[in-house]
Amino acid sequence: MAAMKKERKGDAYSARCPARLVLDQIGDKWTVLILGVLVKQPTRFNELKRRLQGVSQKMLGQTLKKLERNGLVTRQVFATVPVTVEYAITPLGRTLAGTVDALRQWAEQHIDEVARAQERFDARP
Repeated sequence: MAAMKKERKGDAYSARCPARLVLDQIGDKWTVLILGVLVKQPTRFNELKRRLQGVSQKMLGQTLKKLERNGLVTRQVFATVPVTVEYAITPLGRTLAGTVDALRQWAEQHIDEVARAQERFDARP
């Protein structure tokens, strides 16, 4: 009888590891960009939408909801007309913000090299 490998909590290489759900979230471009804005200061929903060019209202709302569910941001509603909603990064979110911002910085610094690699690949027979 073959010995069963014991599943370790926090082993993201395991298919059933719950950490994979968190990796899905933090590997998302909108998450990276949202945290980059919020690490500087709490920001209203509409200001986030303006800062993140190209994000739809639906995608921004979905991403913020996931970030809130995972404890990375907080949502505060102000009783104004119309209602104002502001998002802020949590202490847990701050522990992640620098790491994901490094991904943004890498992408900005190496986009030309990546574009050239794509051109070489696409030119292959």
